[in-house]
Amino acid sequence: IPQVVMCRIAKKTKASSDISLESEVATMVYVKDKTTVPVPTVYAYCPDMDNSVGSPFIIMSRMPGTTMWSQEWDDLDLEAKLRTVRSYARIVMELSQQTFREIGSLYFAE
Repeated sequence: IPQVVMCRIAKKTKASSDISLESEVATMVYVKDKTTVPVPTVYAYCPDMDNSVGSPFIIMSRMPGTTMWSQEWDDLDLEAKLRTVRSYARIVMELSQQTFREIGSLYFAE
């Protein structure tokens, strides 16, 4: 585990939160294993409140870069906008090429 990790603590608001968090982790692992899309590495997670944190959580690697919310789109120069749009298009294209037998959410096999 690297020295810097992120811990996302979920606010448990409904019974399906366990399932949602487990599906989120399974999806992150799938995308990381099957594509070149940049996804954090999941080191640990707990989908329920029965833990020392008292809430569902995911411990994952910290991704480099900034979020689009931290930079106003209008403040970016044309080249930065083009890089962003091209990068996004590559990600969408790669994800759209994944095929599944059924529709729905991803989960780990039991």
